[in-house]
Formats: sequence, structure tokens, C-alpha cells
Amino acid sequence: NSYALSEYMNTLFEEKAKFSVMEISFKDISTLKEHGLMLAPILKNVVRVVNKEPKVKSFKDIYSNIIVISTDSSDLMKVANAIANKYKNDDLLKNSIRSIILEDALTFNTMDDVTNFFSYIRYGYAKELAGTILTDKKMISKFLEKHIIETKINEALQEDRVEVFFQPIYSNEDKSFVSAEALVRIREKDGSLLPPGLFIPIAEENGQIIELGERVFELVCKFIKEHDIASIGLHYIEVNLSIIQCEMGTLAEQLISIVEKYQVNPAHINLEITETGSISSRYILLRNMEKLIDYGFSFSLDDFGKGESNLMYVVEMPVSIVKLDRDISKSYFNSEKAKHVFKAVITMAHGMKIKLVAEGIETSNELIGMCEEGIDYIQGYYYSKPLPVLDFLEFIKKNNMK
Repeated sequence: NSYALSEYMNTLFEEKAKFSVMEISFKDISTLKEHGLMLAPILKNVVRVVNKEPKVKSFKDIYSNIIVISTDSSDLMKVANAIANKYKNDDLLKNSIRSIILEDALTFNTMDDVTNFFSYIRYGYAKELAGTILTDKKMISKFLEKHIIETKINEALQEDRVEVFFQPIYSNEDKSFVSAEALVRIREKDGSLLPPGLFIPIAEENGQIIELGERVFELVCKFIKEHDIASIGLHYIEVNLSIIQCEMGTLAEQLISIVEKYQVNPAHINLEITETGSISSRYILLRNMEKLIDYGFSFSLDDFGKGESNLMYVVEMPVSIVKLDRDISKSYFNSEKAKHVFKAVITMAHGMKIKLVAEGIETSNELIGMCEEGIDYIQGYYYSKPLPVLDFLEFIKKNNMK
């Protein structure tokens, strides 16, 4: 049982005795049930196969996976082959049973580490690998990197080391900086910054992005409350919402409660959304948007032109701003076809009274091109990289008070 497994494995870790571990799991239990198969009898049959190998010990963990332990990984491979052979003519079970082998469990320090590693392999490699998976150093290295980043995110949230940097956005009509995009940053314990490209994908994958997003929104509200942004020419701050946040039925209530806590004007916040795939997610998002717009927020559609952007998404979503991804902004200067598409997007958006932001503008040539096409707002390194709060305030005051 799971208690015996825990005791035994912890003893092996304490003794630092080299051992190998195999997890036998089932990919889709619901499909088995649909075919009239119950898990308990299948487990018994699999365990009978396992126990024919005299040099291994088998356990059942709390998730009804079978854990097999041996001092020699070749014993585990024999077991995996025996299971595969037993079900070789049963397509349903053959494709449902997955065996994951960790040759050297002492790569990790605790049973929890091993369990988390198996979970990472189970979900991270589900589409790529089936049957018996013999894990390698590359898989372990990727897991350890991911695990380290997850720990860093959690510690930063607990120790108040999550910060917001602001990237100024220039208005061609007002000839000044009228807004900024709030971007999450994590400050390491040594004072350095953890690269966003490292932690954001992991946070999106494991759900930490929900807490990070809430923290960023709160920091933006705090910033707006502490600084009279209108007095320095800022109309609003843009805050990104992750797809996971947009799928939360309680999103609107959550954001409204934070705004009320800090007593800030919701008109000073523009919420950035990206395209979401499923119809159900889109329905939840639309309901959230309606509530938030009624309360006073505005919305922009981010990353337009990246991947397979859908023009109908612009039509369906009640957004007042569309942000053109740097890919489409760059393509304008590299392709005549892209230039025609770009012009069509501008005509379409302006026809619907939607403002456009060109992201990723870095050179004077790019700036001139965007201005000639009538783009409303410019964002990019040409004007400024994302800045910490004090540097951002200094930048805005210096450039807007000329």
C-alpha cells in the first residue's frame, strides 16, 4: 500500500542505496469504463505479472498507480516487457498501460520528487511516448529546471518579490505617452531578475499564472492609487490576462473586488486578452468582459497577427484596442503581401472605431512606416524597454512635460 511504499522508499533514500523505480499507470480510465472494464481487476492482473519477477517489490500508490522497485533497472525492463507481452493482442489495454522507468532514483532526494517526476513525464510526454518509457538525462534535466523555476515562482510570491515593470506606449495623435503595459517580473534573492521567457511558460502550464496575474493586477491598482497618473498624461495602464484567468467564471468579481479595495477608477485599467480556442472558454470570457465593461474597464486584443489570428475574433469581442504583434509589424517591411494585409487590418479596425497599437517597434524606419499608415499607438524599444516603477515615472515626467 501507499504507506508501505513511503516507508520503504524513504529508507532507501536514507541509506543512499542505489535503486530503480517504475510507475505503471493507465492513460485513460474513463475509456476503460466505457468499454465495461473495471480498474481493480486490471490492477490485480498486472500485479500478478509484476510479482512473477522475484527481484522486485511492488506497491500501489494513492493514485492507484503500481510502483515497482528494484536494485537493478533490467529487472524493471523485464516486468515492462512481460506486461506488454500479456496485452499485445488487446489494443485497448495495450494503448492504455504506460510504464515509466527511472533507472537511478538517487538522482532525486525524496519520494515526492520521484512522484512529481513521474507526473511530469506522464503529462509532458503523453503524446510523444507510449508503452514503456525509459527516462533519460535530458528528461530529468528538463524536469529539474522546471521544478526549480516553479519553486522560484512560489518563493517570489510568498516573499513579495514579484514586481511590475511598465513599457511606455506613445500616442501619435496626442504626441505623448498616454499609457503603458504592465509586465510581470520576478526578483531573485540576489537582486537579479529571472528572465520572463523562463518562468512565464511554466507558470502558464502549471496554473501559477493565476496567482501571478492576480498579484500583477493588485500591484497595478496600488501603483494607480499611489500616483496621480492623469497628472502626468497617462490615460490608463494595460494589464495582461492569461487564457487561464479568462476561463475563470469568477474573474470579473475578483478584479472588481481588488479595484474596490484600492478605490481606483476602472477606466484607468485596460485589460489585454488573447484569443482562446474553445467555444465554452469564449462564452465564459464574453460574460466576464460584459460585467467588467459595465463596471468601467476597457479591453484590448493582444498578439494580433501572431500564429493563426482570426479576424472574426476582432468582430466578436467587445475590444476598443487591437495590439498588432511584432511579427506582423516586422512583416510589413519585409513582404508586399504582408503590407497589403496590414493595410486591410488598419482599414477594418478603424472602420469599427478600434484603435491600433504596433508592438515591437525598434527603429526610426519602422516608426515612420507605422505613422504613415495611421497606426494610433507605438510600443517598443524605439521609445523604451520595460522600466521599473521609479524609472518609468521619471521617463514619463521627462517626456510628457516638455
